[in-house]
Order: sequence, then structure tokens, then C-alpha cells
Amino acid sequence: MNSVVPGGTSVSYGTNTPASIYAELIIEGKITDKGMICPEELSRAERDAFIAELGVRNLPVTRKDVVTAT
Repeated sequence: MNSVVPGGTSVSYGTNTPASIYAELIIEGKITDKGMICPEELSRAERDAFIAELGVRNLPVTRKDVVTAT
């Protein structure tokens, strides 16, 4: 982690990076809601933009869909 962020730890990177992404999305006008908003309340497009940016910053999110027979 120190090679990416001098003095950083995996915990600090994992905590600060999502917050910085949300701040950038707000500044860029991609999130326009006001007040305290849970990530689950964001639109699908806003959440997808956040998840994509996590991948760009080496915090990839993966999803596994499981389909069961009925």
C-alpha cells in the first residue's frame, strides 16, 4: 500500500477511497440529492458509477449471481 499512498495502510485506503469517490461524484454533479443519503438510496446509475470507480482505484467489487431451480 505504501507504494500507492506513502504512509497509507490497507485500512486507511479502504476507508478513505470510497469517501473520496462520493465527494467527487457530488462535486461533478453526478449525485444531486441533498442531506444524508445511504448508498442503497442512490440510483442504479450512481451506484454503478461508484462501483466502476472503485475498480479503477484497485478496490474491485465483484458480484456473483446464483440461480436456483424452482
